[in-house]
Amino acid sequence: MKVIFLDVDGVMISEESFLLTMALGGRMVFFSRKAMKALKKVVRQTGAVVVLTSSWRPMPGYAPTRSYEQFCTALQRNGTPLHDRTPWLEDREHDRGDEIVTWMEEHQPEAWVIIDDNDRFRSHPELKERWVRIDPAHGFTSPDADKAIAILEDQG
Repeated sequence: MKVIFLDVDGVMISEESFLLTMALGGRMVFFSRKAMKALKKVVRQTGAVVVLTSSWRPMPGYAPTRSYEQFCTALQRNGTPLHDRTPWLEDREHDRGDEIVTWMEEHQPEAWVIIDDNDRFRSHPELKERWVRIDPAHGFTSPDADKAIAILEDQG
């Protein structure tokens, strides 16, 4: 299985789509069309599945938020449904890298890429080799998708 570890804020929600969301009072979250198109490109060309790493994941013992449900619906409509999400690790000392490594140890993906706008991998700097850093002003773009595809294909 090929995996896309996906963040939301700054990746699927660019600064422009965030401003649109705020202009409408936050009742509906607007995900960047360019980002959705870029994600679809990676999924179609590589067969990868989407694993959510974002703080948008439901916390253990809590109901999913309306925003999380809107995101899942948007992914489904995009033809890129959410496959899974990384675990929440209880200890505050853990970072996103720990969560990704924990997920990979359990699922053993054949290839993977991280799509995120922030460096959240202090405990696992080796993860940066497969990280596509996103500019939050623009969100996930087609050139970013090309980088992600290359990373996934280089592992296969």
